[in-house]
Amino acid sequence: MARREMLPGRPLTTDLIGSQVTLIRHRDIHSSDHCELGVIGQGDRLAGTLTRQGLLSCPRANRVNLVW
Repeated sequence: MARREMLPGRPLTTDLIGSQVTLIRHRDIHSSDHCELGVIGQGDRLAGTLTRQGLLSCPRANRVNLVW
């Protein structure tokens, strides 16, 4: 599957489910179009497979819950 680079501010949509994605956080942890997990630091890069439950196989956590 193609790897996608998520741009800051781009909302996550269900059409990305199953894609290999890299998320780059630049804004507040509770932004609706970025990751939501207390241990993620500002600007962290997270890579994994996007599922309906979140992003799996992250380097810093077992699962990152995403909001879309």
